[in-house]
Amino acid sequence: MSLQLSRRLSIAGLAVGAVCAVAPALPAHAGPAASGAPDRTPAVAASRPAAHPAPVLDGFRLTHLPAGLGTPSDFAYEWDDVAFCSRDWESRYGDGWRVDLTVETLRGDRLASLAALRAYLTDYLEQGPDWRLTPVSIGHHPGLRTDDRVFWLVRPGVAVSVSIDPERYGVAELLRTARGVRERS
Repeated sequence: MSLQLSRRLSIAGLAVGAVCAVAPALPAHAGPAASGAPDRTPAVAASRPAAHPAPVLDGFRLTHLPAGLGTPSDFAYEWDDVAFCSRDWESRYGDGWRVDLTVETLRGDRLASLAALRAYLTDYLEQGPDWRLTPVSIGHHPGLRTDDRVFWLVRPGVAVSVSIDPERYGVAELLRTARGVRERS
């Protein structure tokens, strides 16, 4: 288990009752796969009929999700004066689970600029000063990306981060998913 996921799960356990408006409320999975085979059943279809609205996380619609995602779970927690609302999709893999996709909203006064967001995430994700990031635009918002993560400043104090399993999905799918995160009006 990665240090980030371990930190998130332990913090999420402390954040019971935290405010994170999510729709729909989604159950967490429990236990390893009985067969040990990966579960490749999509929890949410990549393209949805008009009759099914896009899922919402903390005021943001998720209009594009990769095919083949596992079970979704929602978390609300705070780290160093920034509130997180997170939805993770996990698939069974061997004797355990792997994270397919994570979409997070981050809210806090310290996220005043893209540079401040980068500095915060560098610390939070335990990256070194040589963390290689490529500039990217998500809509008209400035952002930065790696091969498995993209984050951008929506406005001062509000940011979004999307990370994806690079062994299952590539940068193109990461960017399609990120560009499908739209703030509700």
